Amino acid sequence: MTRPLRSIAVHEAAHCAVALGLGLPVERVSIVPDCDRNVLGSVSFQQPEARASDGGGAHEPAAMPALAIFLSRMLQAAALVSEAGAVGEVLAGFEPAGLGGDADNVSRCCDLVWELVGVEAWQWQRLARGEAERFLREHWPAVQRLASALMIERTLTGERARELVGDLPLPDLRSLRGALDYWAGRAAARAREAVA
Repeated sequence: MTRPLRSIAVHEAAHCAVALGLGLPVERVSIVPDCDRNVLGSVSFQQPEARASDGGGAHEPAAMPALAIFLSRMLQAAALVSEAGAVGEVLAGFEPAGLGGDADNVSRCCDLVWELVGVEAWQWQRLARGEAERFLREHWPAVQRLASALMIERTLTGERARELVGDLPLPDLRSLRGALDYWAGRAAARAREAVA
């Protein structure tokens, strides 16, 4: 089934707007199809720079709480960004069709949340979708600016995307964080009971 180009542009613009709102390092956003990856558009992120290690690291016991907090925040961001594309399409009046790699990305996100914190998708996905919708509704003009620019330019650098959206506030992750913390706590308690 062919998708209207505007639908693809809104979809990718929604992913990008949420990612920028979260402060993620967007490298580019594009509506140029990539047949090798079976996607109609994409948002790519700058890779973090490798840091020299002094022999210690994030896996030392003292660093574990910080690592857990970091992973929790990253999971929240991944959940929110993964839901944003389909939500953006609905808000623009299109029927979402899970463009290309979205289903794989959401599935990987669900698997990662399960593996790291023992929380099933149904326990957090609705909250992520709800916050993505709230954020996108509040900042719909920014999404529209991104989508319109994508329709003309096809690919935007992260810098150009940031210029178009301006300063976006951080999405409210409290309900998603609360759900992940609650269900992760329950999973940890079950694991402790099983060992005892």
